[in-house]
Amino acid sequence: MRRACSVFEEMGDLGHLSGFLALLADVLADMGRFEEAESQAARAWSMSADSDVMDQILLRRARAKILAARGDLESAVRTGREAVELTHGIQDTDLQAGVWMDLGPIFNEAGRQAEAIDLATQAVEMWERKGNLVRAARAREVLRSMSA
Repeated sequence: MRRACSVFEEMGDLGHLSGFLALLADVLADMGRFEEAESQAARAWSMSADSDVMDQILLRRARAKILAARGDLESAVRTGREAVELTHGIQDTDLQAGVWMDLGPIFNEAGRQAEAIDLATQAVEMWERKGNLVRAARAREVLRSMSA
């Protein structure tokens, strides 16, 4: 992913670069490398168009993870809700369900268990309808942990 970012940067292709930086920020956040994730997200924010919904979703998801890791759960939830809202206008059910699933535990940690369970349940249902039974099974495990 870093190589792709370098290539797009060398080409001056800011549209693709911002998208790959947003993906990189999200992956780094998943790896617990929050400072680096925030740095990459800041770069992506600086060049991403407001109209690029995919970038905006990925950046908000990464930002929510970063904020939650820092203990700023209110801001994490607010940013997560923005990401969820943006997913309502896309056709990519894997991304939509993935965002909802990733944000569920953050909402749960912030004391919003009902909202977290609702997001996770919808993600499971989306993946089941799509036939992505592996992701649905993993999501059910997370859902069970939130319900416990």
